[in-house]
Amino acid sequence: MAKNPAQKANEEDNIEAQLDENIIEQARAATGVNDEVEALKTQLEELREAMLRAAADAENTRKRAAKEVEEANKYGVASFAKDLISVLENLQRATDSVPEKENLDGVLKNLFEGVDLTRKELLGVFEKRGIQRVEPNIGDKFDHNLHQAMAQVEDPKVEPGCIIQSMQSGYILHERLLRPAMVVVSKGNSGKPSVDTSA
Repeated sequence: MAKNPAQKANEEDNIEAQLDENIIEQARAATGVNDEVEALKTQLEELREAMLRAAADAENTRKRAAKEVEEANKYGVASFAKDLISVLENLQRATDSVPEKENLDGVLKNLFEGVDLTRKELLGVFEKRGIQRVEPNIGDKFDHNLHQAMAQVEDPKVEPGCIIQSMQSGYILHERLLRPAMVVVSKGNSGKPSVDTSA
């Protein structure tokens, strides 16, 4: 059966309308997919940034822990070292108190040598562990990082702020102060004009 031209045109219009609907539906579906793809890209970027932040945080934590372990190994003996300083100084006082070391008899000589060897060995251990004596010299500038001023004395011959007497040695552990050196510091001239009494 042959179709009349009106029927044929009607069928073509129906097919065309159906195709248009399919195209619109596919376009809507494609737009939805594109929106979903964009949302997934955004989510992926956010997750990537979060992962990078987490990796950076983990690296910082690792470095901080390594530094803390290093400092604990380096400075963990500080309290013990402070206690040993007085032992070392007592050994030094004991050896310094013997006036004529060469005239000692057998037992006293052995005792003196034993105390002196113990003192030297303790000094060696201090050096090995990074403990150094701070021995300020007369005339050195006062350094508040290493010295503790026990007194200030007027001395016109010495520049203000210079050490004029060392009372006790200080000690440092690596770069950290264990005990400051006790010193007397010059505060210079009092500013009073000197009076010439020879006239």
